[in-house]
Amino acid sequence: MTDYSSDLYWFSDSHVTPDLPQDQYYYSSHCSANTPIIVDNGSWKCRAGWGSLDQPQFVFRSLMARMRGKRGENDFTLVGNDIGNIESLRSSIKNQFDRNVVTNFSNQEQIFDHLFTLLGLSNESSVHHPVLVSEPPCNPPYCRNIMSELLFECYQVPSVSYGIDALYNLYHTLGGRVSDALVINCGYQTTHVCPVLDGLFQPDQCKRINVGGWHISSYLQRLLQLRYQALQSLISLTRAEELVHTHCFVAERYIEMLSKKDWPKLTVQLPYVAIGGGGAVGGASIDLAKQEEKVLQRRERARQHLLRLSQTKREEKIASLEGQLEKLIHLQQLAAVMSDPEEYRLALEESGFNSLESVLKEISQIEEVLEIERSRLLATQQKMQEAATQAVTGGGESNEPKVDSQWLQVLQTRKKEILEQKRVRNQQKQEYSKRRSAASQDRMRIISQLAEDNSGKKSGSQPDTFGMNDDDWNIYRAIHKPGTGGGSDSEKEEAELAEINKVLQHHEPVNPAGTSSHYQLQLGVELCRASEVLFQPSMIGLDQCGLIDVIEAVLSGYTPDVQNRLMNCVFVCGGSSQLKGMEERLSIELTAARPFQSTFTILPAADKLHGSWRGAALYSSDESVWFTRSRYMEEGIEYRIEHLASNRCT
Repeated sequence: MTDYSSDLYWFSDSHVTPDLPQDQYYYSSHCSANTPIIVDNGSWKCRAGWGSLDQPQFVFRSLMARMRGKRGENDFTLVGNDIGNIESLRSSIKNQFDRNVVTNFSNQEQIFDHLFTLLGLSNESSVHHPVLVSEPPCNPPYCRNIMSELLFECYQVPSVSYGIDALYNLYHTLGGRVSDALVINCGYQTTHVCPVLDGLFQPDQCKRINVGGWHISSYLQRLLQLRYQALQSLISLTRAEELVHTHCFVAERYIEMLSKKDWPKLTVQLPYVAIGGGGAVGGASIDLAKQEEKVLQRRERARQHLLRLSQTKREEKIASLEGQLEKLIHLQQLAAVMSDPEEYRLALEESGFNSLESVLKEISQIEEVLEIERSRLLATQQKMQEAATQAVTGGGESNEPKVDSQWLQVLQTRKKEILEQKRVRNQQKQEYSKRRSAASQDRMRIISQLAEDNSGKKSGSQPDTFGMNDDDWNIYRAIHKPGTGGGSDSEKEEAELAEINKVLQHHEPVNPAGTSSHYQLQLGVELCRASEVLFQPSMIGLDQCGLIDVIEAVLSGYTPDVQNRLMNCVFVCGGSSQLKGMEERLSIELTAARPFQSTFTILPAADKLHGSWRGAALYSSDESVWFTRSRYMEEGIEYRIEHLASNRCT
């Protein structure tokens, strides 16, 4: 186990950057007409690129989100790395898979459109390159047929090839020397155990459990949300996936590790903002006062910019109106200069008027508009001058007088007194509700004494002097039950307490939860408990057997000699197999499950992330694996070509 005692882990919360399409120069210099396009169509990530290269050019999540356009604009779709923040669009995100099988081909078409655009084929009317697509073990023929129809009919590809991603990875690791192996593919949604004999996949003995990397991350998220319920909104699935990739591991002996008391603790810091001091957001120190000051400065700059724009527009409008007014005044003056009325009428018609009265009316209207615009321009200039003066003299600073600390201390003391009085009243109310309490008995004694005094006064034996002393009225307070009405003092205290709290909140704002310790997660056994669902799916409520039980079920279908052949190469691949301790746990479990003194070899994939794509790129050089368009037109959609890495009909 790793010692995390001195570590404080910060979430990266890194947002992916959108992929840029390849330019025409790259396309022409690296690709020919026969260069295949390799697509590792994984349920977690899609990897695509040219088969002539060593690595996939584009790797993105197999996700898409339909977004509404702005007013007057069309809707659009974000695919893969175009989705910068997955958590903000989690409710609208979709993919093309049902577990690990492609069933939604409209979404699959969006994925193809996106990756073909990234590869520089957006300007082409069709895709003139062979396309190799990976598929899961025992992929239903119907799904493969629809995929072929999509590629041949929609994209007009010349040829298509399909193969199992895990077998492509095996081909890449062993360099084509595939004979006998037991392939364990730990995927994102499922885990497969696939036997390979004499280089051929055996689909009749292949087994699948519906547990994968997504279930590990989801289980860890639920564990942390249950433990830290006040921070549920901050514990997202994306952050849980980050913890799985960076710190989770597989326990060699899970039950023994649970019995240990000295678990190392990993402290994880969630983002937070401290009010009134230094805070932290994603690991970066922040001063809230400086941040607010920057926001105010930015708003002030935007305000001044708008004022300048408004001033410029008003000046242009005033200049235009003054030019129109000058022409109209000149047209008015022509009436006194021109002696021929017909000539003046023609001049009016050329200017768009039919009489001198219409010219005078237009002049009056323009003068009114000019007066309004000049007053507005003057107001704008005054605002700009005030803003400039305020910036020079520092008038933007707060002129609020300083508050005496002793006065605040008096308010704090008075607040404590009111709270203490409320506590005493509540305690008395509880005591009066009990018949045998001392307070209740004192109240009954006073009431009985008052009754005796009143009976004596009625007989006339003693004069009635009640009320002559002001302290006599305190007797009613002694026998009054709290909470039964008439509590004017309580109402006054409530109003006074509210006013004190308002003043204190204004002058002494507090944030008891604004410290980093309130936003920290302490992880111990959860680091290996989440990954244990691969071996015990019942932990998350799945009525399925674990990985070791599945391996035993697969081996039970063969003779001991064939079992030994398969166990000589236990090939482990898939994203979830990257967890620390995976090979060690398999070794311990298989040693316990296999017969005494039997041997086996665990072979991890050479490249657990991109090995399937690289193996498919190597495999694409074989011409016999391609299903051509001419054969598709001749044989039909259900025709398929079998090879060493493909699914087989049984």
